[in-house]
Amino acid sequence: MKKMISFILAAAMSAMVAVPAFAAAPEADTVRDGENVNTWTTSGQSDNFKDKMMTMIAYAPNGEGEITVDSIQYIDQTTADASGAYSFDSYIPKDLPTAGEYTVIVGSEVLDNAIDAGKIEQIKVTDVAVTGTITTQSNAAKATIDFCAAGTTTPVVSAKTTDGAFSANVAPGTYDVIISRPGYLKYTITGVVIEDALSLKGVKLLPGDIDANNLVNTDDLTPIISGFAQKTGDAGYNVILDLDANNIINTDDLAPTISSFGQRSTVIDFADFNK
Repeated sequence: MKKMISFILAAAMSAMVAVPAFAAAPEADTVRDGENVNTWTTSGQSDNFKDKMMTMIAYAPNGEGEITVDSIQYIDQTTADASGAYSFDSYIPKDLPTAGEYTVIVGSEVLDNAIDAGKIEQIKVTDVAVTGTITTQSNAAKATIDFCAAGTTTPVVSAKTTDGAFSANVAPGTYDVIISRPGYLKYTITGVVIEDALSLKGVKLLPGDIDANNLVNTDDLTPIISGFAQKTGDAGYNVILDLDANNIINTDDLAPTISSFGQRSTVIDFADFNK
């Protein structure tokens, strides 16, 4: 602890030594899903550091560029290995740098001055809101909206409807948007270009694709007929057959399936969707 305090005092009072070979600039490691939260790694190597204690400080300089108790964003110590290599892995500043950048310095018990290790750059928060309305047999039958990288089916961001509406925060880019609910035909919009806040036109999901083969046919009617009149808690109740999510399988589930007979899942390009 004494060595850490001594280093802080020395760094606060003296000029930093720019020695890039000793300290690589901080590197962003990851982004937590949906939160724009990066972690950073600061590392370096010097023969002089072999088996020596290393100290790292990330701080937001005040107007004079000084370190203060309030300006310190992260501080840690580690021991360099036998080759003099050290690494401060996956650290997160106290406050994310969304309105500026943080200076990172590294010191060793064999150095009088701090080493300039570069800066943690400001994070650009770029997510925009995408909203829309999805119609199912009832608002209780919630739909899922998956934003997938174009040409893939793996969601980057997902949202569910509430009272038929949805809202999702999505990074600008091009996506395939897959709208689905078990027991319904999927609706896919390909090549959705998101640059700014976007309100998608309303989409109506067609009910009746019980076996999820993207076609409503007799293979879908049969299980509804077999499960007719079953309620939540009954041994034969299957939630997928309950298309309006009212806890009973009845004509309100059978009739819409008959109406959708012969229909297939929709795949439409964003340009055509907007017409």
